[in-house]
Amino acid sequence: MGPLSPWLIALAAMLWGSDLLLRAKVVSAGWSASYIVLAEHLILTAIFVIPLWLGRRQLAQLTRRQWAALAFVGVGGSALGTWLYTTAFTLDYSRALTVVLLQKTQPVFALLLAATVLKERRTPAFWGWCVMALLGACLLVVGDKNFALHLHSRPLLEQAFLAIAASALWGAATVVGRPLSVLLPPSLLSGARFALALPVLGLLALFAVPPPTAARTPEIGVLLLLVALVPGLLGMGLYYRGLRGTTASVATLAELCYPLTSLLIGVVVLHVPMTGSQWAGLLLLLAAVLALGRQPGLVVTEKPLRELSPAIS
Repeated sequence: MGPLSPWLIALAAMLWGSDLLLRAKVVSAGWSASYIVLAEHLILTAIFVIPLWLGRRQLAQLTRRQWAALAFVGVGGSALGTWLYTTAFTLDYSRALTVVLLQKTQPVFALLLAATVLKERRTPAFWGWCVMALLGACLLVVGDKNFALHLHSRPLLEQAFLAIAASALWGAATVVGRPLSVLLPPSLLSGARFALALPVLGLLALFAVPPPTAARTPEIGVLLLLVALVPGLLGMGLYYRGLRGTTASVATLAELCYPLTSLLIGVVVLHVPMTGSQWAGLLLLLAAVLALGRQPGLVVTEKPLRELSPAIS
């Protein structure tokens, strides 16, 4: 494992945290989730055109199962995951911070799937920490001061469901994409991920309401560009470079920098208040994910990253 790899993932996670401020502003301007995510992926695909062209022979050498895995990362993780996540923002901008914090269930899904897909054996303590993480995630939603008021109006529960569904897709994409990160350069893997998402996102945009004319301003264009460049280009680039030299547990630990950055932006910049129950839920969630990531006793066997590539070949 490279000594800089965990730090690259931590830096990537901090860049992802800026998404709370950037994406939420575009949502508040009246853009639908479909058009935001489509614009983001169009920009990113254009940026990665040259790496995609130069790496076309490497892509052609992938097996059918590896192509299926790459398609899942692009369609499931990048297209549908990001669309669900952004849709959760559009339901209620005032609870944007809760949506971001619920994303921290992603490592739990990743580790659960790793036990099945990558055949890692888990101890009973592992399942106990998973229950604790899910309890923390529930407190983040139930602890909302408006939860009881809006319990029967459906938007709150829908928002939580969308955020957790996005988290599950991203966790699955992490497991499937980890072996691919050994086979393909970071720039090529990132470019293929964004390009494969475009057909699905274009289809979703056909059924969405176009952004209002008043919201098609240079300022919104700059925000969309920043969404693509900061969390997207820089974040994913650093993430895949770090992922090549880390194990699942170390990567999970490094990703904990994400909610810390989001909290700072949400509370200090956006002035989104959090209740005591939500803070308790966040602490439970962070403690559980931290334990899942750093305690070797929770994973009886964990293969080195380079030994996982045959899992999809």
